[in-house]
Amino acid sequence: YRVNNKVCYKFDVEGRTTGMFRRMMNIKDRWLSYVDTTSLLPQIAYREIREANYRLWETTTFKQGNDSLKVEYKKKPKDAYKPEFYKSPKSIHDIVSAYFYLRNIDYSKMNIGERVKVNAFLEDTVYPFEVIYKGKEVLKTEFGKVHALKLTPDMPNNDLFDGKESINIWLSNDQNRVPLKVEAKMFVGAVEMDIEKYEGLRYPLNFAK
Repeated sequence: YRVNNKVCYKFDVEGRTTGMFRRMMNIKDRWLSYVDTTSLLPQIAYREIREANYRLWETTTFKQGNDSLKVEYKKKPKDAYKPEFYKSPKSIHDIVSAYFYLRNIDYSKMNIGERVKVNAFLEDTVYPFEVIYKGKEVLKTEFGKVHALKLTPDMPNNDLFDGKESINIWLSNDQNRVPLKVEAKMFVGAVEMDIEKYEGLRYPLNFAK
């Protein structure tokens, strides 16, 4: 895709509640990001949030060269979009592009405990956080044991996640960097996400014997 005269990847993420939990809170969120294939920085990001009675439509346009960004949002379908402008540090990410960026780091040259700095923008705030490399593990999945890398974001104070190291992420330890598992401790409970299937990988998945 070409966005802002940049050749971009398109990442489309959807999250929704299922089963019994859906009766407690019906959630259907969509996150969309167009990411420059050269710099791996976002050009435009979209959010469509449907959580119980709450609604949000949002578009964020990143001015990577000007250290600024524009957010346009509305909370009702018939409303006009409201624009807001923010200053931002260089190399700013949205949440989706930040995750992809972490998949492209060469962790083979890192020691356990080393940190990667990432600036991410969400809603009206720039979050300067660091991701801690926790080392290698063998992770049990639905399709076998896989060699994995473990990462833990050092989270800033926020109203959603419980503690500075409340999220753990596992990626396959190969050239694919497949997201295998995410654990998150939240103020309202805990969430665990496990991969169920994969397809179309460029390289063989690194299974453990």
